[in-house]
Amino acid sequence: MKKRLISILLILVLLIPLCASAYATKADGAEPYNITDDVGLLSDADRQRLEKMAQTVTYKYGIGVYAVILDDYSIFNSDSAYAAAESIYHRYAWYRPSSVTDGIYAALVLHMLMEEAEKSGIALACHFQAINEGMLCVKPDHVSLTAQGQVFSWMNRWHMGNRLCSASQEAVITVDREGRVSATVVNAAFHRKKPVDFSSFGPCSEAVLFSSDTVLPPSSFTQSNVLDQAAGGTLQMPPHSVLFLRF
Repeated sequence: MKKRLISILLILVLLIPLCASAYATKADGAEPYNITDDVGLLSDADRQRLEKMAQTVTYKYGIGVYAVILDDYSIFNSDSAYAAAESIYHRYAWYRPSSVTDGIYAALVLHMLMEEAEKSGIALACHFQAINEGMLCVKPDHVSLTAQGQVFSWMNRWHMGNRLCSASQEAVITVDREGRVSATVVNAAFHRKKPVDFSSFGPCSEAVLFSSDTVLPPSSFTQSNVLDQAAGGTLQMPPHSVLFLRF
């Protein structure tokens, strides 16, 4: 009986960015949900309770939590549970091409890690995503960085090896061994511009803006040198953009 139960039930919990908002939907057009029960294991009360828990985590931590209960995962892919999970990920419409929203999310998460690392005892963080679902977009004749990849690459270039001065989800300031100050600022707003005042740091030596006209997939950032606009010590960031400053 124990083996029977183990073989009947496979629950897959997939953690993906909140911005990946293409949730699974019922065939009859009902509202999308986080918990999918294809075997009737859960009562309505159970599913609603789990749904509420998943949504609580989503709103608190900015990630999506999804679960699928299946009778037999091998119908999706019999090679392994991992391979089946990838197939299920696509089947239930949680996958979609990378977009600027993913890049904004990546910037916020990296800022959060820098803010929380020391107090949380985090010495190392590893990032893994399947090909064409993460930082690299692989085509038959070339490979390019997605919006996530653009942010990861520049965050590493800007802050790696520096001493942390201050950090929040919106902004991080670090200083290198030569005393150069580096700052990254995120405007996660969909419509609103964000005024930034950095005049207290003195003259700006580098200013690069990642911006985009759309957040819809597929999309990536346009990189612009905005040193001239930043010469006065202030800058108006467009919606869904990331600003890299050095002093």
